[in-house]
Amino acid sequence: MKHILLFVMICLITGVNALDYNEAIRQLERQDEIMEQLILTQTVGRGQYLPAYHEIYPVSIGLYHIYDGYGISHATIEEWDGTQWVHVGDMYISYESGQMVEIVVPMDETQMRCQFTWEDEHIVEASQQMYIQDEWENFCLETYTYEGDNLTFGMREIYISGFWVETQRATWTYSGTQVIEALMEINQVTHWENDMMVNVTWSRDNITQVYIEWWDSNAWQPDSRNAYTYNGDGNCLTDIEEEYMNGWELDYRDTFTYDGALMMHILAEDYDAGAWENHDQTFLTYSGTDLQEQLSQEWDDAQWVNEERWLFESSDIDDDAVIPRVGLDAWPNPFNPEVTVSFSLVLPGQAEMAVYDIRGRLVRTLHSGSTPAGEHNLTWNGTDTSGAPVASGVYLLRLTTPQGTQSRKLTLLK
Repeated sequence: MKHILLFVMICLITGVNALDYNEAIRQLERQDEIMEQLILTQTVGRGQYLPAYHEIYPVSIGLYHIYDGYGISHATIEEWDGTQWVHVGDMYISYESGQMVEIVVPMDETQMRCQFTWEDEHIVEASQQMYIQDEWENFCLETYTYEGDNLTFGMREIYISGFWVETQRATWTYSGTQVIEALMEINQVTHWENDMMVNVTWSRDNITQVYIEWWDSNAWQPDSRNAYTYNGDGNCLTDIEEEYMNGWELDYRDTFTYDGALMMHILAEDYDAGAWENHDQTFLTYSGTDLQEQLSQEWDDAQWVNEERWLFESSDIDDDAVIPRVGLDAWPNPFNPEVTVSFSLVLPGQAEMAVYDIRGRLVRTLHSGSTPAGEHNLTWNGTDTSGAPVASGVYLLRLTTPQGTQSRKLTLLK
């Protein structure tokens, strides 16, 4: 019901089909769900828990805060198929002048990227695009306003049929530098309507409770509340959530274990029939203080079962780290009589693999067309387009995709 007026106004004013808007809202909700889950499961990028970031701040800002300052540039994502780990996606992070400027994460059958625009030390814009039909398409834009270092206002727009449409806005209130309230509103075209209120309680430097209410058109109604406990080093030990039904009812509990400042284990439990029951757990592995692996398991009523793992790579963010779009390799090299060519794509799309001579003339096209993401292998047997053997010498192997071009020299010996 909240979006009916907006549907009608969009149709009348811009000619946008309301179904397009409805689908955009659905995709936005799905994107937020995935990004919030990423925030919840990947808070360990700092080696500590960041309570309620997914509730207090926009998901884009929350995603940034997970990895800020820890130099993670790539994560390989794998799922357990019952017998082995299977690659299902990759996350990439790039930096410019030490500031994070882009995160690419898998989303269902495609990819989503979030690009950050900076002014001084603050993110003032986060634009999100979806990878559709071999190109990036606008999807969502969030702009932020600050007072000093405090984020005080945010606006969200979604891109529908060539138009940017304001859909949500948020206002944050602080006591000094500590956020104590967040008000979320929804655009009803003729007016802005309350949606959600988040109240934050602090004890010194730690958040001890987050209390969430929703607007029922007339008054604020209780929704959920989270309570947090900490050790003497300020590391969060437990996160217990209650939901409001006809009264407050326990819902879930997360328990965190540390080795010094590094988080090592997360146990998630559900509350059912008066008792806590296992739901999932996460193990974290480090090299020094750099996060190397995050392994997630689910409880199947009898034992823990592998579910997913993330394998992390880090880079020096003082140097600009560029997201690698394609990978290319060939072996043996030199070769005779044939060479295996291996290439990988981060995103699906058009790709061409071709061999050229040292004068730049095309010798043979090994592959051309729509190509899924992932690893691919080809073979060149040292022949040209007509099938005739080519002379020994140096050749140039070139991979061309919408994300970039890579080349390798090949040496044919006879």
